[in-house]
Amino acid sequence: MRIAVSRAPDSERDVSPLELFFDLVYVFAIGQLSEHLLQHVDLRTGAETAILALAVYYAWYMVAWGANWLEPDRLPVRGLLVGYDTDLIRHALTTVFLASTATAITLALGFSAVAALRYVKHPTITASVNVAGIGYAVPGTVLALGLLSPLVLVDDGINALARLFAGTSVGLVLAGSSAAVIIAYVIRFLAIAIGFAQAGFARISTELDDVARMLGAGPGRVARTIHLPLARPAIFGAALLIFVDCLKELPATLLLRPLNVETLSTYIYQFATRGSFEQGSLAALIIVAVGILPVIRITRYADMATMVGRGEN
Repeated sequence: MRIAVSRAPDSERDVSPLELFFDLVYVFAIGQLSEHLLQHVDLRTGAETAILALAVYYAWYMVAWGANWLEPDRLPVRGLLVGYDTDLIRHALTTVFLASTATAITLALGFSAVAALRYVKHPTITASVNVAGIGYAVPGTVLALGLLSPLVLVDDGINALARLFAGTSVGLVLAGSSAAVIIAYVIRFLAIAIGFAQAGFARISTELDDVARMLGAGPGRVARTIHLPLARPAIFGAALLIFVDCLKELPATLLLRPLNVETLSTYIYQFATRGSFEQGSLAALIIVAVGILPVIRITRYADMATMVGRGEN
């Protein structure tokens, strides 16, 4: 059976919503480039904007050419233009859920540990914080294999308690669910949260803590009213980096994910192993697009710090 994807000669039709969507994307991209050029008016920014504008125009031209030559309302052409896969949305939502949960837990643990180290100067707390940062140096494969036995032991304990009180077992609660992936993410990227927390708290003078305590504020109120607002840039930067690292983490996800659960990284991996790179290209572009956000954010902070430094000097 042959599926016609090209348009008949001299045929007339209305503009499809897909073409209008790509036109809006092109206009939005040009607007962002123009705003970037207005904010940084110099020769380097002009050259960067010109190169990016050429790339955006080329992409829009190729899409417009394909839409004029082919029939974009047909399913094969729609898949050619946007790489659409019905399962991709579900895998993307699963990835966002796992990465968001792991990011929230990692930030809470990392900043709480550094805050405890700030409040209580004790060698045990210092050693615990240093040990917690080792996970980033351990490869994902080694970490996943090392977690299997402890997770199974915890599941055995949970099942023993369930049989004792309920008379039935509950199965693999941790090792057989997404909790194992989240735990691996937290251990792997806790060093990022600790590093950003230490940098953020180092900018907060201890005199602010002393004044707040003299006024009767407890540790919780000091953290809520002083530390968290002043450490907000560090929290945001750590969240971005941890979230992106969770998106692209592959070895630990492959070994610990439950059955029939895919993330963007494992989704790309299954096509790469078969050599079907074009089928996983859209998922790869999503990861790349999300990974650009921390770079833009860090670059803006670096530019702001440079401008402030020049103003002070």
